[in-house]
Amino acid sequence: MNVRPATKDDALAVLAIRNHPVSRSFSYSQDEIDEAEHVTWFERTYAPETGNVCRVIETEDGVAGYCRLDRRDGHFRVSIAVHPERHGKGLGSELLRSALDVLPPGTRVLAEVLSNNGASLAFFLKNGFTHVGRTEAEDVLERIV
Repeated sequence: MNVRPATKDDALAVLAIRNHPVSRSFSYSQDEIDEAEHVTWFERTYAPETGNVCRVIETEDGVAGYCRLDRRDGHFRVSIAVHPERHGKGLGSELLRSALDVLPPGTRVLAEVLSNNGASLAFFLKNGFTHVGRTEAEDVLERIV
């Protein structure tokens, strides 16, 4: 298992995980994302000068998950997904830990979790996030690194 910064060559592997039916069922947009559109977005969003972070975790089978930290209004918003066939093996926690380690101390990170996604809510709570709010559709969690 290896966690590393994502490169533009990882765009399709990230898309495959994001477009998996299980991943989509817990996404804000449950539509499949177009490949060309995703590649363009990925390369633009995770170019070094953006300050955004994307890490991937590799196993013997290739990229098994990703963790994105996107800058938003003075904080970062986290988005994480592990291929459903790899759930329950600790990959998500390892991936999140690695991504958060690149941020400077004192950085605020928010996780917005759909209210019907109890597994994700439990994941973030287990990994040091605290519940700070709720809307009609989501729970908001925070961690200061």
